[in-house]
Amino acid sequence: MRSKSVGILAVGVAAVLAASPAWGTVTLSTVPVGHPGNTADSATGKGSVSYTYEICKYEVTLTQYCEFLNAIAKTDTYGVYNSNMKISRTGSPGSYTYAPSVDGNRPANGMSWGNAARFANWMHNGQPTGAQNASTTEDGSYYVNGKTSQADLFTVTRKAGATWVIPSVDEWYKAAYYKASTGYYYLYPTSTDTMEWNFANYQWGTETTVVGYYSAYPSPYGTYDQGGNASEWTEATEGTSNGILRGGQYNFGEELLQSTSSGLTAGRDAIYVPYGFRLVNLVTDPNRINPNDDCTIINGVNYNNYNPEHAPGSDTFGLFAKSGTQVSYLEFTLGTTHVTEAKLTLWQDDAGVKPEVTWNINVRGAEYSFDEVTFNITGAGNTWPLIANFDMTGTPVTRYYNIDITDWYNANLGRTMSLFLQATAIADPDTGPIFEDREGSRTGNPVNYGPRIEITPSNTPCHSTVTPGETQTSAGTVGRATWPRTLYYSYINSGTSTNGYNVALTDDSGSPQSYAWLSLSKSGNSSVPAGGTDSVAVDVTTAGLTEGTHTGYITFTDNCSPATQHIRQIDLVLNPVSKVLIDTTPILNTDNAADTRYEPSGIGAVAYEFRMGKYEVTAAQYCEFLNAVAKTDTNNLYNTQMWTEVDAPCKIERLGTSGNYSYRVAEGYEKRPVNFVSFSDAIRFANWLHNGQPTGAQGATTTEDGAYTIGSIGTVTRNAGATWVIPSEDEWYKVAYYDPTLGSGGYWDYPTRSNTINTTMANYDNAVGRPSDVGSYGYPSFYGSLDQGGNIREWTELIPTAGSRNTRGGAYNFGGTTLASNFSVSESFGDEHRNLGFRVATLDLGDPNRINPNDDTTVRGTTNYNNTGNFGLFVKRNGDVSYLEFWLGNTPTVSAKLVLWQDNAELNVGYNVVVRGDEFDFNESTFNNSSLGDTWPQLGTLAVSGVEPVQAFYELDITDWYNDNLGKRMSIFLRNDGTWNEYQSPMFEDREGTRTGDPETYGPRIVIDILQCNTPWADADGDGDVDMDDFAMFQRCFSGSEMLSVDADEYCRCFDRNSDGKVNNTDLAAFEACSTGPGVIWVSSPECP
Repeated sequence: MRSKSVGILAVGVAAVLAASPAWGTVTLSTVPVGHPGNTADSATGKGSVSYTYEICKYEVTLTQYCEFLNAIAKTDTYGVYNSNMKISRTGSPGSYTYAPSVDGNRPANGMSWGNAARFANWMHNGQPTGAQNASTTEDGSYYVNGKTSQADLFTVTRKAGATWVIPSVDEWYKAAYYKASTGYYYLYPTSTDTMEWNFANYQWGTETTVVGYYSAYPSPYGTYDQGGNASEWTEATEGTSNGILRGGQYNFGEELLQSTSSGLTAGRDAIYVPYGFRLVNLVTDPNRINPNDDCTIINGVNYNNYNPEHAPGSDTFGLFAKSGTQVSYLEFTLGTTHVTEAKLTLWQDDAGVKPEVTWNINVRGAEYSFDEVTFNITGAGNTWPLIANFDMTGTPVTRYYNIDITDWYNANLGRTMSLFLQATAIADPDTGPIFEDREGSRTGNPVNYGPRIEITPSNTPCHSTVTPGETQTSAGTVGRATWPRTLYYSYINSGTSTNGYNVALTDDSGSPQSYAWLSLSKSGNSSVPAGGTDSVAVDVTTAGLTEGTHTGYITFTDNCSPATQHIRQIDLVLNPVSKVLIDTTPILNTDNAADTRYEPSGIGAVAYEFRMGKYEVTAAQYCEFLNAVAKTDTNNLYNTQMWTEVDAPCKIERLGTSGNYSYRVAEGYEKRPVNFVSFSDAIRFANWLHNGQPTGAQGATTTEDGAYTIGSIGTVTRNAGATWVIPSEDEWYKVAYYDPTLGSGGYWDYPTRSNTINTTMANYDNAVGRPSDVGSYGYPSFYGSLDQGGNIREWTELIPTAGSRNTRGGAYNFGGTTLASNFSVSESFGDEHRNLGFRVATLDLGDPNRINPNDDTTVRGTTNYNNTGNFGLFVKRNGDVSYLEFWLGNTPTVSAKLVLWQDNAELNVGYNVVVRGDEFDFNESTFNNSSLGDTWPQLGTLAVSGVEPVQAFYELDITDWYNDNLGKRMSIFLRNDGTWNEYQSPMFEDREGTRTGDPETYGPRIVIDILQCNTPWADADGDGDVDMDDFAMFQRCFSGSEMLSVDADEYCRCFDRNSDGKVNNTDLAAFEACSTGPGVIWVSSPECP
């Protein structure tokens, strides 16, 4: 027999956690612990359990414990909350509410045994809401009845008939250490007899991690974190007063993780910070599989998460399957054993259904995991494989439906799968079938009526499957942050007897074949117990591979007779190295004075133009740098805390071994500022940019020379000719605080163009508790930089004391005064902290005759389309407009042209595009005004033709407008003149290059012909003096109160010293100040610089 699967599977860190379902219900993910009657560990006498049970796969999390608190602790009668917990409480007695203060997937902490027992009672009682009493927390699995003291809690024991309980020491011990196939007890709860730093969170930890973080090292039964992270309460006691916790914790040594440890002892009322718990479930039905989650979507709205008043016609909901826009999803984790029959069982109870109508219900299924809290995709399962369909009639309205899904079940053993229910188009949109859901909202009893899969286990002694069941696509790249380095497969013995398997690299027919880029962690396992799994890791390397797609195969062959082969395809996609693009903003006003208001005085004067990074360097950008130069990380550019830090990580992960390291950023962290970077890391990043972003070892051509020659980091200074640099103190300060539009002084106190600050303007004072995505706060400096206040501190070049460098801007966890202009902090140049990063500046101003836009945006109605996808600049119809924002230069021009590139193969109609311009500063992230520019001064129109070629440059002369607005931030508005075609109309390239991919070549710009004035400007004939010959030219240019004629000599604009478009008496006074007389060579002076 042979099974071969081809498809696509997104590969990532495995995991995880049961999401809290609708209405605050807690779902605890459990694993079965079978093999009743096993022998105890001879070394300790522990671990023998005579019955089957289930134990929580993870420690109870903060999110799950908060659901408990919000259900029963509005008035916290018995102290189930305390301040040691990583949970915030707001409100007052009678109206308390609770939420995690850190990542809610971390284990609940600060837990006493009494807290754990009350949580178990709440689970036993069906997760009720109300006061803390016998029906909620004080009775059930344990008769607690108001007991809170150490002595009183010591006497509490498990009751007969208990369902959810704190593990006994034997239940906990068996799940942690026992390997059923061999009867062996491991020393550690990681299926190992040794312990390494990357197996569990212990000894070196400073905080708990999210549960399941150490996903490669489960216990033999598949639990996580029974070693390290949080110490876990058991029912065991010691002496006459103490309880026992097992498993060790993040800040204790490995001895406490060992099976031979007697654990920690503490009074059952103790609430030490690292104390947590997991539960055991004693009620199991081996022939029934309940859904992990369910969800009903109507037109993109998740009705399981809506309050009754939002619902159409009912205050309780089951699973709708009414019409084409109403669908329901169920998610199951299937068993690992082959079955002879599997039935999807649904219970219909809908008195409103029309008796004369018949519906046909499609059932589709695929490997798809959804989060009910955010899930709102109508019809996502439309392309899933069809499992079955069945007819429903309107009468009777109460019945079971059993749908055979046996083949589908056996093909997906051990996987988390979703089922999709949808009525065909004949369904009545108003009254139609509603099934019971897992919350029992229709009948109130999900145990009896809720949807489920009922199975009949097979007696087949030898059967196997392999997961994942489809192609693993390592959609990674050379020099990018998204490449997984190791792929994991699980061999599942789905028969009823022990068997094994062999695994090898093969071709697509299963014949042996080697691949230079693939290697296996093992060749197989001869003994896998019935229902057991065995993991195989496939290591992937890009060494010696060219760009493109590389395909290999891995084949599992079981020991059955006849044998079954499971062939899995692996694709590695290598894309070209991508360049880091630093968004910069121009810094002009070269005559600005220093700030003298505070001590130290005299900061901020910069007498040259440069460009500053608009944002802090991000995790994604730094990850590109690491992939380019840190395959061997000679100079420690990577800090492991970038990945392991709990509260404020930038989530860059390093994979592989030295010489072949690769790096990736966790999804959702790409725009976080990189942190844990030293000054030496920052200047090496600047050198890399200066050198053109090369790939290779860390040396003179990559990181060790360029903008800075790396020697003694404590004294290194910027080299002449440097292009990309870390800002000097003056450069950083000017960009953050200077504003030429202010009166005397010219500086703000905060980098938000303000003299006051609050937490809506910047990320500080732990208002968020971690760094935010760069640019999240729409309060830029005058020059348009963002986050120079708060988020993370930023390095500057200043050496305040030997061996140190300055940092500025405050941080997410610093107070508001640290964002002010009079505050800075010096750090050793090698320091690396969670709140410390950097931004870069460039002294390479590019083409002096080309001015690129600072920003652009396309607005339709009130929607900003640049923030919802990859778009060029639309000018389709009256409701579609585009804006471009430029910072104009200070020097008069002979010519200024707005240049646009059209690339629209579908265009076949001619249009007139109106171009208007005014002084207007917009923030693309929030901008959504599609008519703002209608009254701006008109600069002209462009006749855009649809006649081929449809790729064309368009130029519009804007010279006068440009010269009238020198040094200003100006916006340009593009709109169709009113004639439009809905689908075929002009679209121009935007600054991101989303139409053609090359904003430098095709992106919009202003092309200028800079006026070249002599030095000094009054020396019109360029002979070195300022005499009557030059004055004769001045006289020809003199226009008095009139604007300069368009026919005037180009050099006349050099005499227009105040850029008012006139040469008048004001300019004459400046000319006279420069006069030297014939033959007297001009020398610079304050009067004529």
